[in-house]
Amino acid sequence: MHYQLLAADRDGRVRRHRLNAANLADLEQRAAALGLTVIHLETRAGLLTRAAPRRVSRRTQIDFFLQLEHLLGTGLPLLDALRELDDDSVDAAMRHVLAVMSQDLERGSTLSAAMRAHPRAFGPVIVALVEAGELSGELPVICARLSDMLRRDDEQRTHSIRLLMYPLFVAGVLLAVCVFLLLYLLPQLVGFLDSLGAALPWQTRLLIGTASAAERYGPWLAALPLLTLASWRLACHRFPPLLQHADRWRLALPLLGPIRHQIALSRFAAGFALLYSAGIPLLTVLERCEQLVGNRAVAAALADARRRVAGGSTLADALATGGLFPPRLRRLIRLGEQTGALGRMLAHADHGYQRDIRAGIDRLQRLIEPSLTVLLGLILAWVLSAVLSPLHSATLELTR
Repeated sequence: MHYQLLAADRDGRVRRHRLNAANLADLEQRAAALGLTVIHLETRAGLLTRAAPRRVSRRTQIDFFLQLEHLLGTGLPLLDALRELDDDSVDAAMRHVLAVMSQDLERGSTLSAAMRAHPRAFGPVIVALVEAGELSGELPVICARLSDMLRRDDEQRTHSIRLLMYPLFVAGVLLAVCVFLLLYLLPQLVGFLDSLGAALPWQTRLLIGTASAAERYGPWLAALPLLTLASWRLACHRFPPLLQHADRWRLALPLLGPIRHQIALSRFAAGFALLYSAGIPLLTVLERCEQLVGNRAVAAALADARRRVAGGSTLADALATGGLFPPRLRRLIRLGEQTGALGRMLAHADHGYQRDIRAGIDRLQRLIEPSLTVLLGLILAWVLSAVLSPLHSATLELTR
């Protein structure tokens, strides 16, 4: 049975607690072992499920580690800190995770082991860093670094979404205008012009042909993206290497490809610097970075580099194959290996990539916005010309 209770601890502080117990007698023993005096008791049928009801958001993760770092820095015990965060959290999924983790810690589990049971809330990189913080006794420092890493990754995602907002808005406006003209205005115009027997200019005939094709093949055209997506997923399921080739192709796209590549390299550099500086072995760091970069082609290159490093190669030489790690990054890695400052050199590389990503996104936005505005103007000019030109000609004929 799951119990939620209001209880006072040995210092007289009153807080809400969640405990699992077989019955009231068991609950009383558990509360006494924790030094709690029960004031009010509620019961909920069933034990807490282990899995979170949904994935925990990145913003919630950032807030969790930032607040945990502050609470641990004040000297508050870890279990009490988790309970404080459980009480303060407004995210239902995170409250569920914290409640289960608190129970695990009551049974003697470590924080990293409790986190490992919730992959939807804490990924393998986060778990590895927390485990390193526990072993080194620097858990508050690791929490601060994690919140900073997650915040920068969240900023990258925000920049990427902002880059797509204007093109999607322009495409939506264009689609709405074209649907209105083709499905509502154009059929009435065609009937009117046919009654007059007026000759249609080429742009009007082209627009009428486009409208007829859209009307005849509209369902197939609407279903084509879904059919293409389903076919692609089926092909990737049967031939998994296709996903890696597709990710490598995305890195080669004009304009967007370099930004995607820099984002993957920035994630590698940031994750490597954080993990390696925490004292995690090099091969484990590379394995965790494979799960962090967000691109299968870069992850495959890291896996190949990990095998070469295990065979005795230096990291800089191991990353030279494949062409996905530029010479500038390899020079910093080689310098870090020679001076023993590998983590600091990768952190420096991450700052450089962050700057390049922001500049690339701003440059692409400055290019996309006027280009789409011109494209929208040209299409609307063609449609309006196709609609108004025959009307003007017909009006002139009637006035003669």
